Amino acid sequence: MLLISSDVCLYMDGRYFEEFVAEIYNLKGYSYELTNNTGDQGLDIILYKDDEKVGVQCKRFTGKVGNKAVQEAFAGKYFYECDKAVVVTPSTFTKSARDLASKLQVTLVDKNELDSILSNLQEYLLNNFFKHEKITEILINSSIDISMAT
Repeated sequence: MLLISSDVCLYMDGRYFEEFVAEIYNLKGYSYELTNNTGDQGLDIILYKDDEKVGVQCKRFTGKVGNKAVQEAFAGKYFYECDKAVVVTPSTFTKSARDLASKLQVTLVDKNELDSILSNLQEYLLNNFFKHEKITEILINSSIDISMAT
């Protein structure tokens, strides 16, 4: 049972989803900066860890995510001079998007992968949930009932 699963992301607005993804990667040891809401050149988050710079495109879709998201992440990778590009969604990707991502070397994080990441953070979240102010703020402001995740 996950305390927080990818399903809660569907109740967040777009910006809260971006902040949530950034905070999850922060718990994995990355620092980050959020790009502008508009004119972001294809990326929502820039992650930093050691000498690596990773560009992230977040798509909080209920349906399948297509090629456009992969193209945006790929373009943003070069605009922001990142080493890697990632697209994160609480949904799934079309076959075409998966094929394109493979060719362009864009990493795709779908619902299953996001749940895997969250599963690996469960012990921390269970013991420190209310100590992590940003995640708590995101969930409260998104009006998310934690009991939904069970």
